[in-house]
Amino acid sequence: MRKLVSFLACCVLLIGQLHAQTNRTVTGSVTDEKGAPLTGVTVNALGADRKVSATTLSDASGKFSIRVTDRTRSLQFAYVGLEEQTVSIA
Repeated sequence: MRKLVSFLACCVLLIGQLHAQTNRTVTGSVTDEKGAPLTGVTVNALGADRKVSATTLSDASGKFSIRVTDRTRSLQFAYVGLEEQTVSIA
């Protein structure tokens, strides 16, 4: 019985580790049409169902970093006064 419990505990930990490896970090920068960095742009990670799975903001240099899963298909960029844009990352 003890061996079975130990085996099941190891399986659960292994599955957790495998799932954690499906995450990745996407980085980039957001600029306007003249190349100037945009601060405070909302960056959303979208799945195939268009649901938001993660969100972040661009910093003062226009740079962003967002953790996404293997189910993430695109990034959506939104900024007040500008048209929203979606970029495929799949």
